[in-house]
Amino acid sequence: MIKLRPDTWVPKYEQIKNIIRNEISKGKYAAGSRIPSENKLPKLFNVGKNTVLKAVGDLVNDGILYREQGRGTFVANLHSPRSDSRNIGLYLMSQQRDMTDAEKLTFFTPNYPIRVKLS
Repeated sequence: MIKLRPDTWVPKYEQIKNIIRNEISKGKYAAGSRIPSENKLPKLFNVGKNTVLKAVGDLVNDGILYREQGRGTFVANLHSPRSDSRNIGLYLMSQQRDMTDAEKLTFFTPNYPIRVKLS
């Protein structure tokens, strides 16, 4: 069981997010590997399921994890861009507005490394 700090103002779900992020950065979970299930994590951290769901959901929204229905939650490949609906929507909006390449670079603010090929 992993102990959370009860003597801090940081909410439990934030502590769980930080622990999972640290384990990913230390290599415990590689890109594409499955993290413990949402049924096992509450036992591991000695918290309620809703606390774990909030932490994992935030990490999914941040692009650090992704879910596959019926399979589990996995570590995202942090070195390749996500192709989710938000990025597609931003791309379409930038096309509609006839933005220059420089404007597109400042308009998009991804939370992952990007590679830009300038011609």
